[in-house]
Amino acid sequence: MDKTKQKAMKKVLAKDVAEKELEQWFDYRRMKESARNNADEDGNDIFKEKIVEAFQYGELVFKPETGELIQNLSVPVKKESGEIILEKLVYQPRVKRNALTEPMKGVKLNDTEGRTKAWISAVTGVNKSHLGLMDLSDFGISEAIITYFLK
Repeated sequence: MDKTKQKAMKKVLAKDVAEKELEQWFDYRRMKESARNNADEDGNDIFKEKIVEAFQYGELVFKPETGELIQNLSVPVKKESGEIILEKLVYQPRVKRNALTEPMKGVKLNDTEGRTKAWISAVTGVNKSHLGLMDLSDFGISEAIITYFLK
């Protein structure tokens, strides 16, 4: 068997169940209705759609007892030696403003990716250098999640 081939991802949740999981996370975070909506002028909410899809494929799991959102990376982050250094991100439901102090050091105001990594680092406790090694599809899910911390 060829070990270089990736396993095809399969849906583990129906869309309506995944949407309920996201709503439960919003509820746990006590988010107002206006903060739950990132829709554009056409009514499309790409961030919400990306998160719902991640729930559907088992990449995201909500832990209602703690409020944590767990992102299982589809491509684990590895050192050059092949050692896995990051397989999942655990998003805390709430963070205090001072949690951003250290991750924001050296990030310029117009550095969107740097600011996004800093927020992800603050909410998950993962070093920004490890976040920079994430697969783009995994990082895209992280970006979508972080938009809901910016409201």
